[in-house]
Amino acid sequence: MSHQIEYLNLLLENWWAVFAGLGISVLLEYLGIGAIRKKATNFVENNPPDEFICAQREKSKDITDEVIKRKWDDIIQPGDYDPSKKLKGGGFYLGLLERVFFYFAFLMWAPELIIGWLVFKVGSKWEVWQNIVKVPPTANEEPIVGLISRRMWGSRILQGFLVGTMGNIIAGLLGVFSTLVLIKFV
Repeated sequence: MSHQIEYLNLLLENWWAVFAGLGISVLLEYLGIGAIRKKATNFVENNPPDEFICAQREKSKDITDEVIKRKWDDIIQPGDYDPSKKLKGGGFYLGLLERVFFYFAFLMWAPELIIGWLVFKVGSKWEVWQNIVKVPPTANEEPIVGLISRRMWGSRILQGFLVGTMGNIIAGLLGVFSTLVLIKFV
């Protein structure tokens, strides 16, 4: 118990190092983690399958490739995603909070909090997975198009989930490492 109190006192005495480490954890989103996550989620090819293109051309002979691509993107992108806008959705803020959470959980050596959060994420993602990937096809949807679009969307979501979580864990650890280095050498 006395070691824990000494450690807490050390952190309180070096509050500036705690905030610096937290800042590093948060800024890592902009210094690489965000780019890695975007590359991982964009790795899934999202070109419309031939069946979808044929079905669209049957409906309208004058339809352009750009319109077909936009319709396909509307099917496989979650929500009202618009790549031309730099809006930050709920995932961005959840990632930010998760990095802060991991930073303090690692700093305070609270593995039960980390494990609890990861179990919660698995459970909630499992439920979402059941409601996204296993959505029954609509009446006017070709079966193969529905399967392909749900597989692509599910892969994109899963990759973002896994890479984002791992990136946040790494950011938390690097922030704690930075804090301890600052305390020791400054």
